[in-house]
Amino acid sequence: MGDVEVGVAVTGFVAEAPGRVCLFGEHQDYLGWPVVAGAIDLTCQIQFHRTPSDRLELDLPDIAAHAHWPGPPVGRPFDYLSAAWQAEPVTGWRATVRGTLPRAAGASSSTALVTAFVAGLAHAAGRAVAAADLACAAHHAEVTSQGEPGGQMDHLAIAHGGLHAFHFDGRPPERLPIPDAACLLIDTHEPKATLAILERAKSRRIELVANPSAATSPADRALLAATEASRDHSAEGTAALRAGDLPSAGAALTAHHAFLRDTLGVSTPRLEAALEAALTHGAYGGKLNGSGGGGTAVVLAPRDRVPRVMEAIRATGSTPYLVQLGAPGARIHPE
Repeated sequence: MGDVEVGVAVTGFVAEAPGRVCLFGEHQDYLGWPVVAGAIDLTCQIQFHRTPSDRLELDLPDIAAHAHWPGPPVGRPFDYLSAAWQAEPVTGWRATVRGTLPRAAGASSSTALVTAFVAGLAHAAGRAVAAADLACAAHHAEVTSQGEPGGQMDHLAIAHGGLHAFHFDGRPPERLPIPDAACLLIDTHEPKATLAILERAKSRRIELVANPSAATSPADRALLAATEASRDHSAEGTAALRAGDLPSAGAALTAHHAFLRDTLGVSTPRLEAALEAALTHGAYGGKLNGSGGGGTAVVLAPRDRVPRVMEAIRATGSTPYLVQLGAPGARIHPE
């Protein structure tokens, strides 16, 4: 994170965390299989100011909400933030949250908020936090402490920044080259029920991957085979990214999306319309972004095709954003 000096002279700072897109391995991190995810330059920023108060005050003007610790409200996102504060009970600060990420859309706005909050609390307490530890603390606050489904992909991608392959077998994050292509985040404006989708997509597949011999019914065998094929498409796409082979990476993106649509059933007509429009007008490939059921999609496209691709996406009723893939991770900087 940033190198703002911590001490009595510091009266304010900003904790900032990016959103993320997942290129490969969607609905795969909780299986222990690799994912490829990158930070984007739409972010959550929390501005911290010292106060003489014996509380931590938090204003969230974008959702017309306020909280303070001790004594916060309950419910999301405050349950996540309370878990973070309990681990780092900082007082004497007032913080204001603002951001450019679409909310509840699959671009990890919730995780960006939690990660920025954890980073800000640590900085206010005079502690430096490595990216891996920040990801772990944010995952605990948002997932583990709440007993909720969900893997570590979002927290790792947001804490580390850049574009990485994240492995869950003890290997460190593998930094990948940023594709020489435009990256579009497509907001369908469809609200999504992330937790319900995760629970539906996750439980049986975890059992089958852990014990393939349990796939005794035709439906289970088909589910396991499709899950393994999607893993293989993700591996092929990751290899294509390493090699700078954008047409092959795009084809793997689209094949990965087909699994999410046809096997897990987490696409929607509006997602399909936006992705079809992008592909028809020259994109390399694309897929839904996040758990699915609405929200956002991500597309890679040749830079000279961006105007026509974006126009075609808008015609479907969705909003495309041209984003920087591989943006910096969570960080602290001066006001």
